[in-house]
Amino acid sequence: MSPMTKKGPETPRYAGAAMKRAQFDDVDLSEARFHDVRLASSDLDDVSFEGARIHNATFAEAKLDDVSFERAHLHNATFSQATLDDVAMVEAGVSNANLEKSRWSDVSLRGARFEDADLRDVAIVGSNIEGLTIDGVRIDELLAKARPERQ
Repeated sequence: MSPMTKKGPETPRYAGAAMKRAQFDDVDLSEARFHDVRLASSDLDDVSFEGARIHNATFAEAKLDDVSFERAHLHNATFSQATLDDVAMVEAGVSNANLEKSRWSDVSLRGARFEDADLRDVAIVGSNIEGLTIDGVRIDELLAKARPERQ
C-alpha cells in the first residue's frame, strides 16, 4: 500500500516531495505530516488534510475544491494565487502564510486562527464574517458602522 492510502496507527509522513501539477481526487491525508512539500499548480479535489501538520509547503497557483484542513496546523504555507472553493479550515491554525492574490469561494474559517499571514489583494465577497477580528478589531461591527443604512 502506498503511504497515501495506508490505514492504521502509523502516521504517513511526506518530506521533501516535489509534486508540482499533481492531481489528487478523493484522497484521505488526515493526520499526515508534511515537511518541505511542493504542490504548486496542483489540482486537489475532495482531499482531506484534517488534523494534518503541514510545514514549509506550497499550494501556489493550485486549485483546491472540496478540501478540508479542519484542525490542521499549517506553518510557512504558501497559497499565493491559489483558487480555494468549498474548503474547510475549521479550527485550523495557520501561521506565517502567504495567501496573496488567492481567490476564496465558500470557505469555512469558523474557529480558525491566522497569524503573520500575507492577505494582500485577497477579496472577501458575500461571506458571513460574524465575529471576524483582525488585530483585535471586530470587522463585522466596523463594516456595519461604515455602511450606509439600507432601506
